[in-house]
Amino acid sequence: MIRPITLNDDLTRIAELVYATDGFLFPYMFGRGEAATDLLKDLIKRDQNSFSWRYITGYFDEENVCQGIYIAYHQGNKSNDKDFSKVFKGLNGLWLALKSLPFNTLLNPPIQKTLYLQNLSVHESARSKGIGRALLSDFYESAIREGFDTVSLDVALDNEGAMRLYLKEGFKLIKKRKVLGLFPMLYYCEKKVQY
Repeated sequence: MIRPITLNDDLTRIAELVYATDGFLFPYMFGRGEAATDLLKDLIKRDQNSFSWRYITGYFDEENVCQGIYIAYHQGNKSNDKDFSKVFKGLNGLWLALKSLPFNTLLNPPIQKTLYLQNLSVHESARSKGIGRALLSDFYESAIREGFDTVSLDVALDNEGAMRLYLKEGFKLIKKRKVLGLFPMLYYCEKKVQY
């Protein structure tokens, strides 16, 4: 079953799924292991950040275990990320801000008139069962319900598996997004969805 997550769901599992979506940036920003999962879990519980439970939809199996997630928002409902200063206090907050500076353009996608897919993850044990495609279908339906005719996402240049999936799904490569305006890291992609 696909549904929005709630604060009563297994947020540790959901945080692990979110963390698994970016093997480079998330270890860099949040660290590794249980401490990183705890930071993400704290952000998920809050309302004013792009990892908030408000933006997460999950795929739950018959035992109500979350096997996959996606995080989506649009320009009109994207939060201002105030919660990061509550989760990363004092010197940790300053350190996160400094580490994030080179990636600022990547962390703020160029979304206008589109529903943006920030993260999509399927648990390793549940892959190749159609869960990713089911989550994408729900994402498209959500976009249509919210009045969007275009969806968008970023995909890492070296994530060939995800790139193949998104191209098969009809996404078009729009432009390369760069760190510090120099180093290409992501493709920004868009797709038209049908009403």
